[in-house]
Amino acid sequence: MFEHILAWHGLGWLVWAIWWIFFAGGIKQGQTPQHAWAWLVQVLLIFGGFVLLNQYDPSNSTLEQVLSLLLLVVGLAGMYRARRMLGAAWTAPAGLPDPQPLITCGLYRRIRHPFYSFFVVAFAGTALAHGWQALWIVVLVLVAFMWKARHEDAALRQIFGSTWSDYSNHTARMLPGIW
Repeated sequence: MFEHILAWHGLGWLVWAIWWIFFAGGIKQGQTPQHAWAWLVQVLLIFGGFVLLNQYDPSNSTLEQVLSLLLLVVGLAGMYRARRMLGAAWTAPAGLPDPQPLITCGLYRRIRHPFYSFFVVAFAGTALAHGWQALWIVVLVLVAFMWKARHEDAALRQIFGSTWSDYSNHTARMLPGIW
């Protein structure tokens, strides 16, 4: 099973991509359009992270392989759950085409951007499949999502006002208890 660790990761990301494309039709356009250059930089950082992983061979360590699959599964499941919890409130970019309530329950009770957090976890799992030395590449993906989260926070502050401020004051951006 573990001799093809990267194939398992590739399959996980492929299933996620197909799911994402299937649900992308339900994503509404938000009120606050993201600048094209900002979106491009974020996409390039994430895509660049996946490309850079190819410079590393797959890990031969059973511990790294098992942990990498665990992180991938947890990350993909968390992204799925975060997307499902938002339901009709999910927009791209952040902003609401119609008034929707601010989602503050479930995963969103502790983290304002759980989808991004879980994406980073899943990517870290894929990086770990290449060995501990490849984990530095996770920084690129983390930077992309930190940037995106700040942009969304500003947009949501404009939409929800003091409700957002109250929520964001007691809820971590991407990592509970830390940030």
